[in-house]
Amino acid sequence: MAKISRTNAITILRSIMLIALIVLIGVMMYDINDIQGDAKLINYAGIVRGGSQMVVKDEFAGHHSDKMIKEIDGILEGMRTGGGQYNFKVLKDDDFQGHLYTETAQWNALKKIVYAYRKDASKKTELYNNSEQFFDTANATVKAAENSSNDKADALKAIEFLILIMLILLVSSYLGRGRQMVTLIKKNRKLDRMAYIDQGTGLPNARRCLERLSDERPIEPGVSITCYMFDLNNLKETNDEYGHEEGNLLLARFASCLKRSTTDHTFVGRFGGDEFIAVAVGLNAEQAYDFLDRLDQNVEKSNAESKIKISFARGLAMSLDHPGLNIRSLMDAADKAMYQDKMTQKSSVGDY
Repeated sequence: MAKISRTNAITILRSIMLIALIVLIGVMMYDINDIQGDAKLINYAGIVRGGSQMVVKDEFAGHHSDKMIKEIDGILEGMRTGGGQYNFKVLKDDDFQGHLYTETAQWNALKKIVYAYRKDASKKTELYNNSEQFFDTANATVKAAENSSNDKADALKAIEFLILIMLILLVSSYLGRGRQMVTLIKKNRKLDRMAYIDQGTGLPNARRCLERLSDERPIEPGVSITCYMFDLNNLKETNDEYGHEEGNLLLARFASCLKRSTTDHTFVGRFGGDEFIAVAVGLNAEQAYDFLDRLDQNVEKSNAESKIKISFARGLAMSLDHPGLNIRSLMDAADKAMYQDKMTQKSSVGDY
């Protein structure tokens, strides 16, 4: 049998808790509705208790209380059966049902004495004693209904506590998952950055350079984009004479000079080997060459501090001078200009 991974186990447990939470909420809603029904029943049971006393008082005062008697009949019938105009729910509690059965029987007996008293005043003591007995029974019925409702309220509190625990567990679970996701996103971003960064120079690598040059649409008329191509002249000689560690240092020094020379809206990257590119947006011709002047100055400062000198060829191409080209074709034009500069340098100083 295949083992369940920790992640799958957590997912299954979370699903179980979610289902349990839904069930508990459903039970809670049912119990709330049930308790509301009990409250209505308790209220009308109290009306029966007090109403019986009003009936007896009115009879002693010489007034017939047939309306109240009829109302009590309807309430007792409704509490027993759930029918009638009051639309009671039947309280399925043995203690309550036992008291209600006794109360109904006593009420029927009390009504007979009321009717007998109207004809024979000597029934007054009997009527009073029976009304007191009925009051006690009616009071016990109310108490039984209240006790049943209190038991349900206690159960409801327990359910509410369980729901709170479930919510805390679920929230904690999802917060933990959220923290994992944040950590994973951070790691992925770091990996993404690493995938696009040249480790030797800290510049965007060849992959990122190719993405920057991937737009095949012609550059729109009037949009100024300047592409630069650079090539170090003496990387191979440095590697051969001083070792690759010094060659890597030479690359890093040139990359630093490039970064210090750029302005906003300029992309600089290592295109591969000893080649570097730059893409600047919004420069005019003077500004485009100012970038090269700053680069020469920064290279001169770096060379003054190192025994291994930076020497490079450069080429640029501006979209304003090459209308209709896309950015990759414009970089190809800059590469040709760089190659021409390299040939000019070779012819003036000999082979590197």
